[in-house]
Amino acid sequence: MSVNDTVYRRVLRRETHAARTGPAVSVAVVLAVVLTAAVVVIVWGLVDQDFRAATFGAVASARPLPGVLIGIGVGLLVLAVLLIFAAIAPGRRSRRARTTDRVGLVLDDGVLADSAAARIAAASGLSMSQVSVTAGKRVVTAVVTPTSGVQIDEEAVRKDVLGALSDAGFAASARVKIAERGVVS
Repeated sequence: MSVNDTVYRRVLRRETHAARTGPAVSVAVVLAVVLTAAVVVIVWGLVDQDFRAATFGAVASARPLPGVLIGIGVGLLVLAVLLIFAAIAPGRRSRRARTTDRVGLVLDDGVLADSAAARIAAASGLSMSQVSVTAGKRVVTAVVTPTSGVQIDEEAVRKDVLGALSDAGFAASARVKIAERGVVS
């Protein structure tokens, strides 16, 4: 493995994955506030006898139903798991990456979809407004609205989509839908 391969892999990963600092910082801030409040209450209770008596009296007099406590606990547990998962899980951007011997290439899924739409429109003799393509992680979906009275071959459209993907150097499966009603030209 050359130095370029290592650099390309690191840069391409940075470009295709979103930073998770927002959720991580929010979890850290919530934990810091909760721990700071706990420390303040404990120290204040050790120093001030009246505060300790008032706090223990309020806690002792509050008798919530066990179901309410279980519900609050489950809700807080679910929130904690979601926040921790959001902070740790890698975020994916809608981009694709590949390398060659000389360069690392990052393509936005929208650019790939536009390329496939342009190829379909040119091959079918349609305007770009009649072709809609979306690129997902594994499937590229093309929706073609033909001109009224003109038949569009679904297999030809599928080949155009796969051809546009292979020209860019990416592999995915293609899903094609031909609209039942056409547009008047």
